[in-house]
Amino acid sequence: MNIKHERPPIKKSRLENEVILAVVALYFLLSAAMLAIHHLQPGGVETKTSSTSPAHGDKSAAGSSEASNAPATDTPPVPAR
Repeated sequence: MNIKHERPPIKKSRLENEVILAVVALYFLLSAAMLAIHHLQPGGVETKTSSTSPAHGDKSAAGSSEASNAPATDTPPVPAR
């Protein structure tokens, strides 16, 4: 009545395997590039932005309102590595 036939396992196609490998390789490539950029950026240099948002504007042009809101600390700044 309920005879179950043994089916061979469905194999992934060659194209599917190539796409998976390409995505993994791209992930590692982008990760390596981002890590290299992060570690090779010189210390103490402010990162520039091309954003036109007022929140990303020049800190000196933002006025002293932001500076007055900053908490006062007695500890000296930590030197960059």
